[in-house]
Amino acid sequence: MTLIYTRQAQSFLIPDEGLYKRPPPHQLIPFMVKMSGAIRSTPMQHRAGAIKQVQINMDAAWAQIHRAMRPYFFTDFEAVLAEYAGTPVELPDLSEKPNIHMAMHYCLEVVVDLDRLTILLQSDPNAVDAADTIFSCWSGLYRATGRVDGIVRRVESGKGLKGGT
Repeated sequence: MTLIYTRQAQSFLIPDEGLYKRPPPHQLIPFMVKMSGAIRSTPMQHRAGAIKQVQINMDAAWAQIHRAMRPYFFTDFEAVLAEYAGTPVELPDLSEKPNIHMAMHYCLEVVVDLDRLTILLQSDPNAVDAADTIFSCWSGLYRATGRVDGIVRRVESGKGLKGGT
């Protein structure tokens, strides 16, 4: 059972109208289902290329989050979390959702990392530009989940699929 605490991370599971004065983020579970459908609709000889194409935007968001987390890798997160005043939300168990392809399971880990980064930055009195960093990482994940239809069309058309590795 994994819990997420921050409004920024929870907004990808529960629609949040007021966060950053933007429309609610694209919900992660429907995103994962739609991308899984695109992966499964691809012939096996192009499946690796389809997975790579589907994951590229989420990988960019994950990399941005981890670059911001670098100074906190050796921080005792449990102590910081004990002081954080947030209402936790449990992440869904993906083993109960067979319609989500295994290649998409890491998307929840990206949300967990965004949650942890947000808590660490909000708890650090010495953090420089913490609000901008959190917004930038949130926006990266927002963009990654927002390009669903274009990616699905590209994968289903077979454009750019050469098998990949």
